[in-house]
Amino acid sequence: MIKMKKVSVTYLVHEDLKLSDEDLNLFLGLLTVDIHASSFEDQYQDIINSIKLNLKVSEVESELYHYNSALKLVKKSIYKANKKRKNDNKI
Repeated sequence: MIKMKKVSVTYLVHEDLKLSDEDLNLFLGLLTVDIHASSFEDQYQDIINSIKLNLKVSEVESELYHYNSALKLVKKSIYKANKKRKNDNKI
């Protein structure tokens, strides 16, 4: 069960997302938590630096164009996968 509490209201996120126990178990089976990982900010800066180095672009271009373009592709891919999953579950 995934819960999120906000202003004394409990939201059952897994129900809003229509996740089954199988979905949750699959997620938990794939989940890895690295308690020694770098901070979010450090990871973000590492990504920007990698883009800058590999594509030989400025930090501004790296951050405002390439990083955002990559996020847009990931988002599009997720939406497509979710749409397919919803269509596959329809009778």
